[in-house]
Amino acid sequence: MTSIPYRTALIVGAGPGLSASLARSLSAAGLKVGLAARNIDKLAGLAEKTGAKTFAVDASDPWPQCRTDEHRFNTNSHRD
Repeated sequence: MTSIPYRTALIVGAGPGLSASLARSLSAAGLKVGLAARNIDKLAGLAEKTGAKTFAVDASDPWPQCRTDEHRFNTNSHRD
């Protein structure tokens, strides 16, 4: 993988296929990785291997509420 000018990456709709491979590659390149999916329990192994943070989110909802143990991101207050 070539040099990446970013420090973090968020993968929305993360699962066991292509997005998992991407998460491993980005983590190996030194990026902090976030994994967003409806069921974060299925991402536990990948998160452990990559050091990624997980976010429970339904990507079909245009105004999601993402939650982790440490952070809460509520975009509902930003609706037009």
